[in-house]
Amino acid sequence: MSLSASQPDSCQAAIIKMILRKIRVIALLFQVSKTREELFYN
Repeated sequence: MSLSASQPDSCQAAIIKMILRKIRVIALLFQVSKTREELFYN
């Protein structure tokens, strides 16, 4: 995967945004489940 100036990176940027959004959602869900576990155990 090489980044060249002639290649339009709009598609790549869209893919990266999608991945980052998924990571954010997963992190958020993980955080929520973690706090929920803490509430259950305490």
